[in-house]
Amino acid sequence: MRKIHLLIAFILPLALGAQNIPNGNFESWNTTNYDEMNNGWNNANRESIPKLGLLAVTKTTDKHGGNYAIRLETVSKVGDTVPGYVVNTPGDPVKQPGGFAYSAQPTKITGYYKYSPSGSDKGLILVVFKKNSKIISLDTFSLSAASSYTAFSFNLSLTSAPDTMVFAAVSSIGALNNGNGISGSVLFLDDIAFTGSTTMPAIPNGDFESWTATSIDVLNGWNIEGDNNNVTKTSIKYKGNYAVEMKTGLNGDGSANPAYITNGKGHNGPPDGGQPFTNTIDTIEFYYKYTSVGNDTAMAMLQVTGASNFWGQTLSLPAQSVYHLMEIPINTGSWTPDSLNISFQSSKWPYSPKNAGSSLLIDEVQLKSAPLTTGINGQKNPFSTLRLYPNPANASTRIFPGNDISRNSELNVYNSVGQLMTTIKLNETSYPNGVEIKLDGWKSGMYFYHLSGENSNNEGSFIKE
Repeated sequence: MRKIHLLIAFILPLALGAQNIPNGNFESWNTTNYDEMNNGWNNANRESIPKLGLLAVTKTTDKHGGNYAIRLETVSKVGDTVPGYVVNTPGDPVKQPGGFAYSAQPTKITGYYKYSPSGSDKGLILVVFKKNSKIISLDTFSLSAASSYTAFSFNLSLTSAPDTMVFAAVSSIGALNNGNGISGSVLFLDDIAFTGSTTMPAIPNGDFESWTATSIDVLNGWNIEGDNNNVTKTSIKYKGNYAVEMKTGLNGDGSANPAYITNGKGHNGPPDGGQPFTNTIDTIEFYYKYTSVGNDTAMAMLQVTGASNFWGQTLSLPAQSVYHLMEIPINTGSWTPDSLNISFQSSKWPYSPKNAGSSLLIDEVQLKSAPLTTGINGQKNPFSTLRLYPNPANASTRIFPGNDISRNSELNVYNSVGQLMTTIKLNETSYPNGVEIKLDGWKSGMYFYHLSGENSNNEGSFIKE
């Protein structure tokens, strides 16, 4: 009876302290429908939707002419702000290549706008002309409050014929200084055009009439650093219906753009924040697949904090062609944490353009103290009748996993503080005599095992006398 009481006393605090990782199985996504501007324009939705789940740029029938205009809004959520912008390049309008081919020499830019600023905010228009990839003129124009559509006409500083034109507009002028702006500022634009001594070529879609309806699936419960092209829902999963895929892409200037997700705050600096967490001993586990391009390596980062204390670990994730189990034991020792930050990234630092295309798939992120209950591909778990004998054990014990297990199954055994004691690779599909776990030299106490494979997953515990 004494051993049974000890077992209950140990398991009960773990159960009471169990803290699920929100959407750790990546089954919950929110589909956002929106209109994408045509003719080679980019806008802030590629950032605001994945990061905040909010639209910063919308097609609107509140127009000056035609059927539509464009509406830019500085949006914010949980302290993170994205200004509404539209730009005819894939990246930074000043520092990165891109723009429309344009060889005429206009003297003015004209158009119509409405602007409702927050506080002292202002809207901004930027026009850049280039020749042979070099900037030959750069002009910025601020827009003050206007409650109805108001015409503008600004002089350009261009003095020679260009070969490329870049246009950008943003709802918060502060975006040029600190990348943010003031939430709630709203800018409407319509009928943008160039004028000069002769008729000027039209700015492609400068009347904001051409749009295409599209949608994006946004991951719930996680913050994203990336755009709607490199953090996506995938049906190539370990369990359930979906996993998350993070893919390293390229910025407009050709530099690498790794994808990143975290259950804490955004990626502008070290990981921060996270979910409430008070366990001093636990284990994070997850499954991943990784396609490496250019000898790349993905990263998993774990950070546990409390008051002024810190515990963290970074784990490299090399290429894996099938889902592979990874585990990170947590042991903060004598201090009690209050938060847990989990992050994944599709490429290692320093980022390189040669790594574009590296793809990281993550599924079933969970704490051992609070395992997920995701269905296993709709199949019966072949380990559901798992037996272990003897228990309690002395020199050894045996686990009987049954028949038809996958050849790449793996048995891991941990002690009561989360240290890995042994790993046994299962290379057969049947173990009628069980799998022996030798306990020579192990201290008396409780141990935990985790038996995993492509189609199944089970864990339990036993006592070493």
